[in-house]
Amino acid sequence: MEKPFFVIGSVRVGRSQSIGTYDGAERRTAIAKEAVTGPVELTPTGFTGDEQFHTHVHGGPDKAVHQYPAESYGFWRERHPEALERFVPGAFGENLSTTGVAEGDVCIGDVVRVGSVVLELTQPREPCGTVSKWFGIADFAEEVQQTRRCGWYWRVLETGTVDAGEEAELLERPNPAWSVDRVLRLWWEDPMNRELLTELLALKGLSARWQEKTRERLETGMYEDWTRRLTY
Repeated sequence: MEKPFFVIGSVRVGRSQSIGTYDGAERRTAIAKEAVTGPVELTPTGFTGDEQFHTHVHGGPDKAVHQYPAESYGFWRERHPEALERFVPGAFGENLSTTGVAEGDVCIGDVVRVGSVVLELTQPREPCGTVSKWFGIADFAEEVQQTRRCGWYWRVLETGTVDAGEEAELLERPNPAWSVDRVLRLWWEDPMNRELLTELLALKGLSARWQEKTRERLETGMYEDWTRRLTY
């Protein structure tokens, strides 16, 4: 029997909640996702019952589904034993908690079938300061960025339902040289490599936002300051 590409441990959705204040204003997030029992309907913009609070950076057709490897929680528990109770599936805001693949095993443009839906991988997830606030660990967002254990996003090519325990089948891999891990290494460790940025821009399946940001780097000769994103 052929090994599945990955296996769904749980399908997760959540609503926004307050996590304090920032610059005198209430700060809310929908990062916490709870497991849903039974098949969950997936639309072009996400799972039924799921909410994205900061819609300018989360959600939308190119980021309809966030996947995070369940195996990474063991890594974080070993690294931060002071926050063991925080490192459980759903804590990184993932809609799909899975086993079998990590950032080095999936590529931009991958097309998979899971349940009755078909998904296309569009971009890595970029951590923000909410991650540090949520886990109660100073500079944790920067640590997530440095380790590249960020997760990734899918767009929905065919709607339907997804349920825990279902297995994903890899249908297409148009960009086998461009794993999510490689993209993140380029993005943060070699941010002005014009040859590789040009390759990245041409990748089938890359999200519109990442096309825009890659094009900006090539046109301006500069890369964005991610300090605010990591501390907000």
